[in-house]
Amino acid sequence: MNVIYDRKANILYLKFSDSKLVDSDMVNEDVVVSFDKDGEIVNIDFC
Repeated sequence: MNVIYDRKANILYLKFSDSKLVDSDMVNEDVVVSFDKDGEIVNIDFC
């Protein structure tokens, strides 16, 4: 897992794999969860 903080954009990224993203769900206005073709979580973005 990689944790990346973009100070300029004020976004925290939690990256769980290098799989290609095929879908994303906005959990709420501050959290986006992205999935691969198998439905596994690839990353979570906290805005």
